[in-house]
Amino acid sequence: MNPAAPPRPMPFITRVRVENYKSIAHCDVALGRFTALLGLNAAGKSNFLDALRFVRDALADGPDEAVAVRGGWREVLRRVPEPATSCTIALEFHLPAITL
Repeated sequence: MNPAAPPRPMPFITRVRVENYKSIAHCDVALGRFTALLGLNAAGKSNFLDALRFVRDALADGPDEAVAVRGGWREVLRRVPEPATSCTIALEFHLPAITL
């Protein structure tokens, strides 16, 4: 009989910075173990979550595919007040120490 493996500490995202992604001009959000997104309709909550999905998709399928499934760069880049030429999605992680 094998003893159950001890649970591994899970890494988690501690900060998300987004610029010129869809409707988001700039946001810098510190995340805790529990974070709630609140805001008016069309405030960018869904686009913030999609920025996280974009990173996941870009890592899994490549950036070209992540852009393509969202309708191309025209749909990904912020358009107002002037069309953006690039966007940034930056993530900071907490990586717990692993004991061997």
